[in-house]
Amino acid sequence: MRRSVAFVLGTLTGTSLLVGAKFGTHAHGSAAGGDSAAAAVVAGGAVVTGGSKAPAPTASGHPAKPGASVTPGGRPSGTPTGTTPAPGHTTSKPTPKPTPTPTPTQTGPADGTYKASASVDGGHYGTLSMTVTISGHRITAVSASESNPTESKCYRSACPKLTSEALSAQSAKIAAVSGATYTSSAYKSALQAVLNAA
Repeated sequence: MRRSVAFVLGTLTGTSLLVGAKFGTHAHGSAAGGDSAAAAVVAGGAVVTGGSKAPAPTASGHPAKPGASVTPGGRPSGTPTGTTPAPGHTTSKPTPKPTPTPTPTQTGPADGTYKASASVDGGHYGTLSMTVTISGHRITAVSASESNPTESKCYRSACPKLTSEALSAQSAKIAAVSGATYTSSAYKSALQAVLNAA
């Protein structure tokens, strides 16, 4: 209740000051060396002088604390927490716009099961067929065999060795198996074709 009365009195005082200033009401005399341009009448008929260094009156009629500024509503800036700001003024900061989260980019071959084949030494030793499983953008399984009348799997059992290296390297950049250069070359070609497709 007291705050409401103080607010109404402050508003009426501020309104009378504005009306007085609008119609040229000046304080008579001078409290500080004749400078009447800086004088202002506040509640209770008191005169505050001193130009820009004098504390500005607040809505309650009391001078503001030194170093405080007065907002257009008559309340010193830095109003203590828990008090109500002057009507028509907001004290909250604008809410920043959230930054959109970029979509993660794929960091490897697409998941799936792929089949490929490559000729062994231009077809002189048949064709190497391969099935590659990719899961979680990683090579997880490779199955390879040759279609050569003299070999049922891979020449000199090169495919299991090449598969082990491919799973470790996660690429077709693997070393050839000694003594099975043509099979190794066909294996790497087929695996690279799968990775290119994935």
